[in-house]
Amino acid sequence: ILVMMGSLGSTTMNDIMQQVLDRPVEGLQFLFVTGRGNEDAGRAFEGRPDVKVVPYVDTLAIYPFISGMICRAGATTIAELTARGIPAILVPSPYVAGNHQFYNASVLKDAGAAQLVEEKTLLENPEVLRDTIRGFFGSPMILESAAKNAAQLGKPQAAADMLQDMRILCGGSR
Repeated sequence: ILVMMGSLGSTTMNDIMQQVLDRPVEGLQFLFVTGRGNEDAGRAFEGRPDVKVVPYVDTLAIYPFISGMICRAGATTIAELTARGIPAILVPSPYVAGNHQFYNASVLKDAGAAQLVEEKTLLENPEVLRDTIRGFFGSPMILESAAKNAAQLGKPQAAADMLQDMRILCGGSR
């Protein structure tokens, strides 16, 4: 399971993840991306075979090797999750304009492609995330259904479709 809160990471979520992953979650392995400059957040996991901590990762290179994500809900992340059919637990950033990440995450949640957990809930009780991880990633049936639902929302050929539409708009042929 890839845990990543954007390229810079999130100090708040790094602290929460330290509490959530303070003990192994049966049957799951995590790649915890702390964000550059937040490497200290991973010290608690030294020697743990179930949690690998890195400051940065090329997500496009590793998407084929992950079973799911715990991440923010920015537009690019949502597009990548759906294009690849990756089930996710989404923790929208509360610090973005118009709370748009919450609405992005809600679309996936409503489609059965993801779980949505608000950061304010986790600040009150980090165990909510641990329970969600167990229930969501711990059930092969739920995970398979979420992956299928995510892929149905995806537009992996979006760039080619846009180029074709532009050709038509500019008077070219299909």
